[in-house]
Amino acid sequence: MTWSFGDVEVVTSAATAADLAAVVRARRPRLVTCSRWLTYPFGVARHGLDGVATIVSWTPEHEHVGGNGRTPQDLARAYEEATGSPWLQPLGLAHALFEVAVHAVEAADSTTSVAEVLSTTRLATMAGVLDWTRGPAPGVTTIPLAGGQWRGGPRPSLAVVDNRRSPLVPLSGDLEVG
Repeated sequence: MTWSFGDVEVVTSAATAADLAAVVRARRPRLVTCSRWLTYPFGVARHGLDGVATIVSWTPEHEHVGGNGRTPQDLARAYEEATGSPWLQPLGLAHALFEVAVHAVEAADSTTSVAEVLSTTRLATMAGVLDWTRGPAPGVTTIPLAGGQWRGGPRPSLAVVDNRRSPLVPLSGDLEVG
């Protein structure tokens, strides 16, 4: 199979690390964005894909505190110590959902009223305020996202390069375009 890209400067993708690495090696675009890199940076070091841009949902630098008083830094450190692996973005979101579950079970009068409690929940969590009363649809909540870019090396890191929609997330780098 032959792919022709012309003078492509930006690639946006949901490809696997191996497939994306093949495209990058073949064409050397100035910027690569990939939603699959949202959570797992494992391919950065293995495939040499330094600089892949993605959305940022949670990092240890988020300035939110969980309902149990635990900070994002505490959670990331505990995870890394327990697993020997770097933190992952889903960690903070998963923690937040457990916070919501505890809130709903504790606030519900009965097991049948848990859904009703959830539909009226507005709760400060490790991932920020989760508000099911606001929408965009009944029973749905959203979180503001930042923009990030993976940095390669022996231990890949995620630099926050745009926080306009999530100003409580501190910037930690500039978007690097090749």
